[in-house]
Amino acid sequence: KLIKRQHSNMSEQISTQDIEDLINSQKRWCTEKSCNDTVKFYQLHLFLCVGENTNLQWPKAAASMLDITQHIKDFNKENPLSLKTKMTICDLPILGYEGIDIIGFKDNSPGFRITNVTEDNLGEVWDFLENNNEMGLEVRALEKQHHIFVCCHMNKDKRCGVCGTKVYEDIKARIEAEDLDIEIAKMSHVGGHKYAANIIVYPPGNWYGYINPEISDVLLDNLPEFKGPGPGPLEQYYRGSMGINKKKSKIIKVKRNRNPNLADISKKLLIGLLIWLIALSLAHIKYG
Repeated sequence: KLIKRQHSNMSEQISTQDIEDLINSQKRWCTEKSCNDTVKFYQLHLFLCVGENTNLQWPKAAASMLDITQHIKDFNKENPLSLKTKMTICDLPILGYEGIDIIGFKDNSPGFRITNVTEDNLGEVWDFLENNNEMGLEVRALEKQHHIFVCCHMNKDKRCGVCGTKVYEDIKARIEAEDLDIEIAKMSHVGGHKYAANIIVYPPGNWYGYINPEISDVLLDNLPEFKGPGPGPLEQYYRGSMGINKKKSKIIKVKRNRNPNLADISKKLLIGLLIWLIALSLAHIKYG
């Protein structure tokens, strides 16, 4: 049985006008303040699944919502993993018969789910995370090709709660309408609420800020092309990636700038060809 702690709730009614005003405000802010290179270096991301549609119940310090999630957070402090680890609450369903589930991503891998995580087997969970030893645990592969996590932590920041929820709803509707091979979830605060709406795409672990419904469509259209860390077509909205520190991020950015995409190259070649044909025509007219 999961033991819930008592917390205040900020699930106030938000008007349609409030939602539009916040989204438009974030759109303007995006043009003034870059969100590039705003992700602190990490190598492993653990999502603690606490059940669907629970985000309005998450307190400001989301891990304190349940005794088990708080215990996992404390256990991690006392027994830090060798990989730089980020831990976040999410509202994906609990598939086990006791405790909670943990979903994890590292090394641009498809990810894994550990079910039936309790206070009694955290030692075994940490052994799996360090040494890939599954003995005594129920570990399964994730069913979907991609996972999108959207910060919808209302009790942390209203911008996340409002902008994030709108983006989440729009992406979820399109996933269901088109039967896309994507799992979407609401997550707790991951830093940078001023960049709301914030989303993370796994794999490969790319972070994006200032996302609005229009930009989320661009993201979904290009998701199959995401083979590794990097902004894809969303340079302006790219915050960083798992496993990439600021130094490496700058190197990747320089390489991108030195290697324009094929569309840009084709456009330049076409313009050059047209200029050459015009010049040839003019010369033919002039000299007969």
